[in-house]
Amino acid sequence: MATSEAQKRATAKYQRNLASVTFRIKREELERYKATAEKMGLSFRAYILLGMERLAKENDLH
Repeated sequence: MATSEAQKRATAKYQRNLASVTFRIKREELERYKATAEKMGLSFRAYILLGMERLAKENDLH
């Protein structure tokens, strides 16, 4: 099924509010963090965001 023009517009509108973050990490560290996230029942994205939120809160930055 082809994507409708309305769906394309909706996707583009949604993506305008998102930012992309890129950083480099050793592959073995990445696998370790991914495994930890999975054990916690979190996606890797959620795991990273949770860590950032906790650090900000602990340092009274949020």
